[in-house]
Amino acid sequence: MAQTITTTVQLKEIIESKITLAVEDVAKQMTEELKSYIREDFYNQYEPKFYDRTYSFLNSGTYEMLSNDSAEIFINTDVMHYLCEDYGISGEDIAVMGSLGYHGSYDIFRKGYYWQDFLDWANKNVFKLIKSALISQGLEII
Repeated sequence: MAQTITTTVQLKEIIESKITLAVEDVAKQMTEELKSYIREDFYNQYEPKFYDRTYSFLNSGTYEMLSNDSAEIFINTDVMHYLCEDYGISGEDIAVMGSLGYHGSYDIFRKGYYWQDFLDWANKNVFKLIKSALISQGLEII
């Protein structure tokens, strides 16, 4: 439905709201892609022998809107709870070790670098994603 805009303030508010929706949509897509890299580069690379997986690392990928036109995609280590915390290994340790190919211990290494692979993918795709999201919000992008 067409909308009548009578002031530049209204125009600015409409454009800003569409940009916010587009940025959040891209952040959601990127978060899902981060989770797929965690699944592929971490979970699919090693099967534990002595414990059942909680998948809290897989579910730790998230995003946060920093402003109306900016979002951060990250690993939320606060949601990662491991029995190994009793041994001095935190969720942050697991995320860092996993980014280097280690699986809960520096004794278990498998090639799979989820964070670098995600960054490479993001650098190749973020501009296409944001352009597509802005177009889907009705903003013509050339």
